Amino acid sequence: MMEKEKWQRFVDKQQTGKERKAFLQWLQSQSDDEIQKSLKEGWDEKAPAMPVATDARLRKALSIQPALRRPVYRIGRKAALAAACVLLLVMATFMYRLMAPATHEVMQYTMAKRHLYNESANVRLLTLPDNSKIWLTPASSIDLPDDYNQFHRTVTLSGEAYFEVNSNAKFPFIVNTEQLQTTVLGTHFNMSAYRSDDFVSVTLTQGKIAVQMHASTRDSVVILAPEHKLVYNKNARRVAVSGFSAAAENDWKTGALVFDDVPLESVFERLSGRFHKKIFYAKGGYAAARFTGTYHHESFPLIMDNIAYIHNFSYRSKGDSVWIRRK
Repeated sequence: MMEKEKWQRFVDKQQTGKERKAFLQWLQSQSDDEIQKSLKEGWDEKAPAMPVATDARLRKALSIQPALRRPVYRIGRKAALAAACVLLLVMATFMYRLMAPATHEVMQYTMAKRHLYNESANVRLLTLPDNSKIWLTPASSIDLPDDYNQFHRTVTLSGEAYFEVNSNAKFPFIVNTEQLQTTVLGTHFNMSAYRSDDFVSVTLTQGKIAVQMHASTRDSVVILAPEHKLVYNKNARRVAVSGFSAAAENDWKTGALVFDDVPLESVFERLSGRFHKKIFYAKGGYAAARFTGTYHHESFPLIMDNIAYIHNFSYRSKGDSVWIRRK
């Protein structure tokens, strides 16, 4: 079918449900220049007069009130061509947005939002349109496209989250970070991708996932089995896989701070985000130090006292600022 005929059937609402879905999918894949080119091609002949009923519906939908009521046949040929192109493009955009998924409220978030940021001090549970669940850690964010679960299931993570993904062989669930792409069919896993960290980690508790490094060949894909953890070093661009206990699954869901052989400076950054503190320390001064521990509802001073005892440093607090120094 010619593109002009597709546009005309779309405007006249003569498409079947299947044709409309395919047309909207095609429209979404086109750039602005391609859409304009498609509109211009094949519209050189004299534009027919727009039916009065169609004109009224279009003006009402776009909230445009005509300044003067003039007969359609008085519009010049070039003006009619330009108006047809512009009105078709605006109407197509309007109808596409009108057909977008309805707002779905999950706790304090709505699915109409593209960027979901957890600014609270507690883990937030997000339920996606496909009933997959994400436990979003404080100071973390998820980018969720408006067409999620229509043609794909792709999200972008910054920070840390635990995922329970419903199986869908047609649309694999994909989590993107700056360095990694994790693809799953149905599984439970935790992902940590803080921009301030020198590493990204993926820990699998159930199912099977494929992890691929961005800007790498397909040979770099790592298949992760349950109760295993993958750590990607951003600086060295290397991957390490080790065992991990699935017992931490419930800790993640309840918002516990779970540190599994994490660089100490990364621990400071996590605590800074969780408790809304500004922590000052000598950068690189603790590069070789690592920490393992789990905290549920402990206070910031108690956690700091514990870590300070293990790594032999002292700290001083004033307001929301904390200074760390070696003893």
